[in-house]
Amino acid sequence: HFPDFLRVGNLLNYKKTPSKILEDVAYKTEIPFLLPIKDFGMGFFMNVKYKDRINSIIELSALKIMASLPNGLIKVSLIDKTGAGQNFPTLSTLHEKFIDGKVLSEDTEIELELESLKNSMSTITQSIAANGFESVEDYNKKTDEVPQQYQIICVSNFPTGFNKKSTENLLALMESG
Repeated sequence: HFPDFLRVGNLLNYKKTPSKILEDVAYKTEIPFLLPIKDFGMGFFMNVKYKDRINSIIELSALKIMASLPNGLIKVSLIDKTGAGQNFPTLSTLHEKFIDGKVLSEDTEIELELESLKNSMSTITQSIAANGFESVEDYNKKTDEVPQQYQIICVSNFPTGFNKKSTENLLALMESG
């Protein structure tokens, strides 16, 4: 089951707003910070000051999704033009059954990977829809055939390394992938 939400941490009440339940005005609240990811993508705008923190969140998110799915049901593409894998240190060392090849850092590699993923997504989407399924997850739950893999694309420092075609392919994947 592809997760509906991804827990990326906790939200803390730093202002110590009075609790409606407790009378102690210094009560600190802490709740899980959940991001809806089913049928959504995830992206972060970042300040260079927080680059390492954002890359860690992206990497941790991918690892959590990978851990929630059966073995072999997910592939990860890493695009890291500026760091050649250093921005995703844990993901870039995983076995190639998870990581699709290597960390992509060259303009032509990035363009070819995104074009391939876009074409693959189009074929899979048409096949799934033609057989009466609403989504890859719906297909995977109800089919007796080999389940379709989920694809995660982790990009560091977008738009660095993206030409017009790569950007268009990434947008197409984000809009309908």
